[in-house]
Amino acid sequence: MTRLLVIVFLLGALHSAGAAEPSRVDEAVAAGDFGLALNILDDEISQAPGNTRLRFRKAQVLRYDGQFGDAIAVLDALATEFPDDVDYVFERALCRVALGEYQGALDDLDLAIRLSPDYEDPWALRFRLLSRDTSLADEDTISSWRSEAEYRFPDAAWHTPPAIDAVWSLSFGGSYDELDSGFDDWNRQFIGLVRDVNGSHRHALELSRNARSSNTDYALYASADYTLASNWQAGANIGVAANPVFMPKLDLAAHGGRVIGDGWVVDLGVRFRDFTAGSEVLSTNLTVEKYIAAFRAAYRLSVSTLPDSDPFSGHGLTLNWFYSEAASLGVTVGTGREVESLGGGRLLETDVRSMSVTGRQSISDKVSLDWWLGFLDQGDLYRRRFVGLAVSIQL
Repeated sequence: MTRLLVIVFLLGALHSAGAAEPSRVDEAVAAGDFGLALNILDDEISQAPGNTRLRFRKAQVLRYDGQFGDAIAVLDALATEFPDDVDYVFERALCRVALGEYQGALDDLDLAIRLSPDYEDPWALRFRLLSRDTSLADEDTISSWRSEAEYRFPDAAWHTPPAIDAVWSLSFGGSYDELDSGFDDWNRQFIGLVRDVNGSHRHALELSRNARSSNTDYALYASADYTLASNWQAGANIGVAANPVFMPKLDLAAHGGRVIGDGWVVDLGVRFRDFTAGSEVLSTNLTVEKYIAAFRAAYRLSVSTLPDSDPFSGHGLTLNWFYSEAASLGVTVGTGREVESLGGGRLLETDVRSMSVTGRQSISDKVSLDWWLGFLDQGDLYRRRFVGLAVSIQL
């Protein structure tokens, strides 16, 4: 998502670079003072309301300032007055991409290409949009567009499907959990290996050591996730533990979901955990996500059952901010009812409430850090405060 926004900004900058603009506006934009630039433009437009160059420049500065809706309003008026001007249509497409309105952006790009078939920027942005969300067009349409793009722009690289290369990475880290009410603290360490093939499929293997009080369980997890045709995605994982005290001896999960357009993603999953002494937990999870510009919002509903008990549910809300190509922040709050293992096959169902903050920071092209901290109230039993850190190294 963030990479696409950077591309959109650069295309917009190149799109406007050739015009001779008022120097005071240019200076304000270069200094990042978009408010000043807009004030200058408003003064000039009030003196020359018919100057379409100034109105168009105002729309561009509004986009730079993140006021995408206001920019679209200006561009709508210009496009209505001058329906054959491709610049207004392409600038509006850039704003709609930033808003996550991909279908509307694609409609504008199609119009821009009809108005100016040899104008390369709308073609390039259209293919970048399709790489993000292939549900915007069927495979035959995409193939037809690709053939025409190769004919019109034979030296361009943006219409060539990227090579599929496998990337291996090693991850390791740990977490520490502090419990109150006289309970012993927990800690966990893990090491994992991940194989990612151009985002189309991902395989992972993880070995973990989990300690609570004087008990230690070791678990091995394997997972696989795939991006399928027509924006479907699916995955499964299995976890096993030998003679565990508090962890499940068998942990199975599977999920399937779909990107449904305009930044929406829906995913449905099921998880089965088999603890010692015949204790089992079956959970069904529904996740709905929405991507808007550099943000992701998600809601998760989990409905679980224990043997001979009524279903109970938990809820989670997450907001992520991808504030650069190399970093992100996230906040999750949760409430409802959950199960905790007390060891020896004993499971406790209680009310819970929780909050966590997560972050990711790339240190270099090959090294990144993930961190997390937060708390969880397990009914009236205890409050668990936790913190963790993981390092990922691309091999």
